[in-house]
Amino acid sequence: VTAPALSGKRRPQALLGETPPQTDRRMLNLKRFLGLTPSQTQEDALSLLDGVVRLSRRPGFFGADRLPDSFEGRLELVMAHAAVLLLRLRRDKADEALAQEFVDRFF
Repeated sequence: VTAPALSGKRRPQALLGETPPQTDRRMLNLKRFLGLTPSQTQEDALSLLDGVVRLSRRPGFFGADRLPDSFEGRLELVMAHAAVLLLRLRRDKADEALAQEFVDRFF
């Protein structure tokens, strides 16, 4: 399976197959209302972070002979998915700003 290209006119949802939750969209709309316009990079990083968390919460990862369904097990999976995403983002110089914004939001 090949990963979709990230640079150019890509959308982070295409990478993870997810969309940000409505709560995050409401927060971005509130920021816009207050004149605090988030950049496209900030919105993309938020979408990627949400996708990493959603992907890591899929039930198929947990159970017998898999990761334990515990705080530690879920944390390890989120960290693993975030690391893979960062490796993918760092392949292309055009995605450096997005990679940094993702790290800033993640930590």
